[in-house]
Amino acid sequence: MPEVQTQWRLNVLGSPRLISPEGRVLPLERKTAALLAYLALEGTGPRGLFAELLWPGTPSGGARNNLVHLLRRLKEASGANLVEAGESLALSPEVAVDAVDLLASETPGGAGSALLGGVDLDDLPDLAEWVLAQGERLAAAQAGQYRFAIARLMQDGEAAEAAVLAERWTEFDPLSEEAHRALMTAHYALGDRAAALRAYHRCKHTLHQELGADPAPETQRLARDIDLGTVEMSAPRKAARIPLQVLRPPTLVGRDDVWARMEEAWEKGLGIMLEGDPGSGKSRLAQDFLRSRAGYQLLMFQGRPGDADVPYATHARNYRQTLAANPDLELPGWVVRELARMLPELGEAPPPMTTQDDKRRFYEAKYEVVRLVAERGPVIICTDDVQFMDEPSIEAGAYVGSRFWGDTNTMLRCLYCHRSGALPPYSAALLDSMYAAGVVVPIHLPPLGESAITHLLADLDVPGGAGVAGEMTRATRGNVQFVLETVKNMYERGGGGVEAPAGATSGIAAMIEQRLARLSPGALHAARAAAVLRRDFS
Repeated sequence: MPEVQTQWRLNVLGSPRLISPEGRVLPLERKTAALLAYLALEGTGPRGLFAELLWPGTPSGGARNNLVHLLRRLKEASGANLVEAGESLALSPEVAVDAVDLLASETPGGAGSALLGGVDLDDLPDLAEWVLAQGERLAAAQAGQYRFAIARLMQDGEAAEAAVLAERWTEFDPLSEEAHRALMTAHYALGDRAAALRAYHRCKHTLHQELGADPAPETQRLARDIDLGTVEMSAPRKAARIPLQVLRPPTLVGRDDVWARMEEAWEKGLGIMLEGDPGSGKSRLAQDFLRSRAGYQLLMFQGRPGDADVPYATHARNYRQTLAANPDLELPGWVVRELARMLPELGEAPPPMTTQDDKRRFYEAKYEVVRLVAERGPVIICTDDVQFMDEPSIEAGAYVGSRFWGDTNTMLRCLYCHRSGALPPYSAALLDSMYAAGVVVPIHLPPLGESAITHLLADLDVPGGAGVAGEMTRATRGNVQFVLETVKNMYERGGGGVEAPAGATSGIAAMIEQRLARLSPGALHAARAAAVLRRDFS
């Protein structure tokens, strides 16, 4: 049976209202709501104070008379003496108040609505100032409750519950960097570095959008440490089944020569094309290289399975992302009209392209967007999985890039990644022509050798790793992802030492299939979606 309410309830958080013991809801006029909120949070007060607060500038006698009528209307509407009225006023003890309950609780409340939310008190300046001060008091109290509860959960090793609570805290106070840091730390403690960094970027976006400010140095430092995997957890936690350093290896091994070639191409202002087998570490190498470039805006793009069947599918997605990242970018009218060919939300598009001049104008519009973005400050465009891009996007991208490649003073740099042997014929031929012209540098990621895998297993702190490095190298053929999958399998089986799977890559495939078979159907569907959507998967 549901619990029967025996008291009147006064809700002053959010839209104010009274609820009778029978469940009848009484909306409150703004001055009545303000009076009841004041009595609830401050206690008894003299009539003269409330008359002055509610009717400033009105002669004392008139203001007191107005107060009498307000109290009479409240009693008539409710049928109860909710305010004990004498020379001083006090709220009846029969009235329970949500704000008072919040202050008395040790457990964080709901989403945290504003005190007297939606009530306009601009013409009552003293009362409006009181509401503001009390709102800050309530927010501070609730922040303290979240802080205490999250710290206790983290101390008990309950990082998952702490993450849920921290998420609620960020919803309650989106501008609280402390709340965002708590969420980042909880995700990190769960071994989910990606979720921790997404929480940071959401914090950064919110602060920029609402305040025009960047996160505080403390928040930026935490994000950097999370990215590097160097955060030290002060309290014991229930360990993730797979340690964080395996999910996100702290260092990149065996790529010194490749990195040096990337630096050389960068110094010349050339495009950089990373090419390697799936799982060779292309994306990780690109990300680490980009993070080493201070002061650049990053635009991260990606080709997707299915793009090849839709002309300009990849570019439509990329340019939407670029415009979303630069919402105040002022584009000439002709550029907007040309972009409408692939972005219909921008308005009416010109007639279909029938000549090379039409196409050139369309490509010039794309170049103009990139040029205007780059004028704001240096930009890096990184495009992953080029092998999935549609041919028109490849052609248009080459046209735009060619306007920047080879210029050491350019404000735009480009880095691309694709799988070995996976480019369709047109894309492969176009890239070959750019390689021949010397404007894009192809850089192949070879498999890791035994010494590099030995180093990697040592970095991962894998028990017995050094003794099986040679066998691991042969079984995985030096593929970074295969090495990591093997180590993950060890932890999922309960640890005790790593074993190189038998049968070379066929053994790796069987092992991965066994790991996938342990997923629930829903989790397997989610994993497949994430594999395709990548950065757009939430």
